[in-house]
Amino acid sequence: GGGSGARAPGRVRMRRSTLRYLGAAAAAALAAAVGAACSNKQLLYGLVAWCLTKPGGVLPVVLLKAAALLLDDEVLRQGRGLDVPDSLAGKVALITGSTQGIGFEAARLFHGKGAHVIVSGRNQANSEARASALRDLGGPAAAAATGIAVDLEDFDDVRRFAAAVSSKFEALDYLLLNAATSATRDPKLLVSKSGHDRAYAANYLSNFLLVRLLAPKLAAGGSLVLVSSVVMWGAIFSFLMPPEGRVRWEDRLDVDVYQQYQVSKVALCLCFRDSLNRTLGRRGVKIRSMIPGFIVTNMTAGIWTHPLYNPWVFNWLAPTEDGGRLLFESAFATPLAPDHDFLYAFWYPSEVFRPMRLQAQWEFRTSIAGFFPQPQMYQRLFGMQLHSSVSPECDEPTRRALWSWSSNATGLADEEL
Repeated sequence: GGGSGARAPGRVRMRRSTLRYLGAAAAAALAAAVGAACSNKQLLYGLVAWCLTKPGGVLPVVLLKAAALLLDDEVLRQGRGLDVPDSLAGKVALITGSTQGIGFEAARLFHGKGAHVIVSGRNQANSEARASALRDLGGPAAAAATGIAVDLEDFDDVRRFAAAVSSKFEALDYLLLNAATSATRDPKLLVSKSGHDRAYAANYLSNFLLVRLLAPKLAAGGSLVLVSSVVMWGAIFSFLMPPEGRVRWEDRLDVDVYQQYQVSKVALCLCFRDSLNRTLGRRGVKIRSMIPGFIVTNMTAGIWTHPLYNPWVFNWLAPTEDGGRLLFESAFATPLAPDHDFLYAFWYPSEVFRPMRLQAQWEFRTSIAGFFPQPQMYQRLFGMQLHSSVSPECDEPTRRALWSWSSNATGLADEEL
């Protein structure tokens, strides 16, 4: 047996647990006092910004939650920035990357409202099987599902896909560009069939080509949703238009190839979004960029999780169903403020991030890139709801130059839609 100085493990655990709860109570009291006394919002926002830069812990979590409750002016709800109709009968929704993950969950919601859903993955047999799975769920009489595959790493296949969709459907009411691929250090997988960076080609250039080809089919009053990631805030803008569309990662092992994933999201969800607002937006098509949060998917399955949330306590990766719901809702969302141009699955206070959004500050943002994903770590604590906020700027010279460069890279005429 142990000597008289030995401590029972259960007693030690209980003592630590008691201290933890006392600390949480003290932090909650502090947050309440700050919130009650703070008539100047800037002070509270400054406190939030400080919390976002600190390692995970009870105090930042409680303070963030208190601030979110006090400043609940960026959350979208039905009737307040969100207008999901009771029925989508007669509407057509095309969702890329919809054979699994949040894409399939969004497809299920469209189908459940009576829409005709085009299910699309890389493999035709799988796309048809998942479309069949939707039909097996039942739903309104008008609901239907069709499987059409596309390989977004192959421009020729994108053209075939666009032609197939155009021949089968008179119009598209909802186009959700959800499919994406992450980066790799495998030299064999760095380059796409078109000769561009693989992630950049699949996540941006193919979507640029697809939208240009399907633009005549997009119906006024419908929506085009671009799926992004919070890592766009730390993107290296000088990688937007590398020579021949290739950053020579083989010769730059000091640079994280994941940065091309970040840049692909800037190109698609910021610069391309702004171009589409100037063209399709004038035709009555709503252009929405959104971040579904950090969701349990095949892409995130092996990614490290925040140490604050032990798996048996609180896993900060959100369920796939939540990501699919938010993707679906984004097609019917309207930002709540004039300069809000982005939809987030978590609270992303515009007062904190607005001062850092200018494109000229991109080098500064990359130096503190770890700052920007911090709110995502508390996504489930706040509840998975759409929030409207600001995004990094893509200035006019860059937007125009990228449009011209992308048109040339995909073999299209350099002209507005």
